[in-house]
Amino acid sequence: MKNSCKHQRLVEVKTPVYNDYTGDKSIDIDWVWEDTFEDIDLHRYKCTQCGEIGYYSSAAENYYTKGIKNEVITMTDKKVKIYREIEEKLKPSQYFDVFTYIKSVKLDGTYTIDELKFIIEIFEKHLKEND
Repeated sequence: MKNSCKHQRLVEVKTPVYNDYTGDKSIDIDWVWEDTFEDIDLHRYKCTQCGEIGYYSSAAENYYTKGIKNEVITMTDKKVKIYREIEEKLKPSQYFDVFTYIKSVKLDGTYTIDELKFIIEIFEKHLKEND
């Protein structure tokens, strides 16, 4: 991050303590540092103290700050799951078999027409790359 904010805050943590010998109850107080970031969308986070925005990747930063398009950044959560499933689990020799993939993988139930088109686009891209 670029400003002087440490993006952390000191938080009081109270822990109840019971003394087995005396039966006394007390509370221990500790102070811990906690990050002050919160997710604001799929690829960005924001500091709740200073308002500075951070990015999970350089692709996300380029997309939001320079307008450089990236297909992964603009995907819906379900499309991200589909994309990762294809990228991580399939070997190049399996890219031709889009229909077997669609039948075998169940991501949150059924696919929309848009999601089916997206799956086919990914397979077509891989077929072109692996020719």
